[in-house]
Amino acid sequence: MEAKSCAICIFLPLVIILSIATFALSIAEIVIGAVHIDDCQINRMLPISLIVLGSIGLLLSATNGASARDARKGEDGAEKSSAQNCIACLRGIAGLVSFGWFIYFVVIFSQVKTDYTPNLTPNSTLFYCHPLVVNFSFGVIIANIVIFLALLL
Repeated sequence: MEAKSCAICIFLPLVIILSIATFALSIAEIVIGAVHIDDCQINRMLPISLIVLGSIGLLLSATNGASARDARKGEDGAEKSSAQNCIACLRGIAGLVSFGWFIYFVVIFSQVKTDYTPNLTPNSTLFYCHPLVVNFSFGVIIANIVIFLALLL
């Protein structure tokens, strides 16, 4: 019993920190994508992809507490209700969509990054993309990979 409580003491803060980080990242993705939705002529889907990734992340964050509660209730052997099964199904579908959209986002970003030249004059060329969108997108890719690897541990 002592080893189980020690494992909870170690992993609970990690789960809480990851949950807060993914929630904050999702909010930032939505805000930056919405504010700069017309500021990327190279590929207009980059800011839209940020909005979609952030929305899916918020959905997963919102159902995070329910799945943790269900896992705790599932330990006593009781059957899950239909609402719990629906939330689990919704999380599974959202996870698959999030993974697919993330792959799409990486492809779009790589296309943008190839044609991107730092230009601080908005709308001056067809190759303009707001530097915040490009740099933040790169950060989102790195952060999602780090979070995914942390969850694999």
